[in-house]
Amino acid sequence: MKRALLGMVGILLGATMALAQAPERWFHIRVVSTDAKGEIVRVNVPMSVAEQVLPAIHAKDLNDGKVRIHGKMSDVDVRALLDAVAKSPDNEFVTVESKDENVRVAKSGEYLLVKVRDHKVRAKDKEQGKPEQVDIKVPISVVKALLSNTESKDELNVLAALQALKAYENLDLVTVTDNDQTVRIWVDSRNTTD
Repeated sequence: MKRALLGMVGILLGATMALAQAPERWFHIRVVSTDAKGEIVRVNVPMSVAEQVLPAIHAKDLNDGKVRIHGKMSDVDVRALLDAVAKSPDNEFVTVESKDENVRVAKSGEYLLVKVRDHKVRAKDKEQGKPEQVDIKVPISVVKALLSNTESKDELNVLAALQALKAYENLDLVTVTDNDQTVRIWVDSRNTTD
């Protein structure tokens, strides 16, 4: 009995040490202004801190780690739609090509991908001629978590999505580039954006 108890304590201590040594995941946002001001904004938040802070916020549309979206989310069963996409083979689901922009929505492996390529250069940007580009790459498991445990179809569970993101080591979620700024949102195990 004593040996079994000591063995269990050893296993628990080993598991605790392994968990304690797991690197902290960080959520990053960096916005670099390319205009004359040249401002740079960096946000680096440990996911463990975000997990503690989100449930403590009780604002108008953000409560207990869930955000309410105003609109017609109830017209579509987004959960059923996502489940169908998750079970489908890799595919390009939506492609819109126009003279102004191209939009592509696809599934590749365990990721949902959205790519927007703007062909139209804004009048003030004609000198540089750099149209906007948007790339979004989100794990399907994170989107499922975002849609989980909500009271209504008009809520997104940001806290659950953040917790699901912790499973990914280095992941670029969103990048946006245009003549005015570049934006990058990502997750990794570093505490800085540089």
